[in-house]
Amino acid sequence: MATQRHPVSQASWGEEVTTALVPDFELLFDRCFVAIDEAAKRDGEVWHQTEFTEDGIPYVHASGVTGCPRRYVLEALGKATDGNTVDSAMNFAFGNTLHSVLEKGLPGVPEFEGWKAIYSEQGFVHSQMALKGKPDAVWETPTGQPILFDLKTESGQSKRLRERDNIDGIRDEHKVQITAGAMLVEDNTDLRFTTGLVVYVGRKTVLALGKPVEVSKWEFTPKLFEITDTMRQNVVRHVTDKVNAWRNYQTTGELPERLPQMMMYGKLRDDWHCAPRDATDDRGKYCPARTVCMSVRNRLDV
Repeated sequence: MATQRHPVSQASWGEEVTTALVPDFELLFDRCFVAIDEAAKRDGEVWHQTEFTEDGIPYVHASGVTGCPRRYVLEALGKATDGNTVDSAMNFAFGNTLHSVLEKGLPGVPEFEGWKAIYSEQGFVHSQMALKGKPDAVWETPTGQPILFDLKTESGQSKRLRERDNIDGIRDEHKVQITAGAMLVEDNTDLRFTTGLVVYVGRKTVLALGKPVEVSKWEFTPKLFEITDTMRQNVVRHVTDKVNAWRNYQTTGELPERLPQMMMYGKLRDDWHCAPRDATDDRGKYCPARTVCMSVRNRLDV
């Protein structure tokens, strides 16, 4: 990516005076995020980095349980070299800030409107599956019912698509992620869950001249849902598919297939998860393994 420099101009006595050129601050933040990630990896502070079971199987993280098996294998092989976009990194940073507020603040708020936090940002590893995760919180309701809670940040456009595409206003992948977290807690405690709670956080959207516009007020939208046996089976299926994909790679050297193409805007296109950053940058917009993924078909050594 070429560095863009921008002149800073000031008017003085009717004449334009150009001062020193300033750096591209988007690129600066990009490199700062990379430096922070690298330092965290060196210090072992990254919960989401790939770890392996005693049998050499990469753990599936609850937050990515519905993700692409091919990406899972490539990440475990250290081939996710694209990194994150600045937009994604800033979204992650904002989400991490909110999670940090809960992690640090909930111990000082032992009870709120009859609700109590039992666990907050505590990591769990499943004893029977290659699954790990760190649920945002486990709440106890005023009636004593345990509820697994997850916080999701979203833009105004993401909110509109979520509400348009889901009858109950909850993305299916979020239900499965929360169910995976519930299964982790159940495997490590005596708790049993029948209900999940996701809270969507984003800027409040209002209509201005017929168009949605985000305003400065933050909006918190709680959504409850039933944790069903079907959701639990989906968690097991997703983990099993990824583990089998890894074992197959170890045995044959063959990668899983890419995500199937889908119809978008009347044309058959790559899944949106596989999108490049733009027309001149082939790195992944959403997938950090896109460059390697698209450069090979089934094998890395061909």
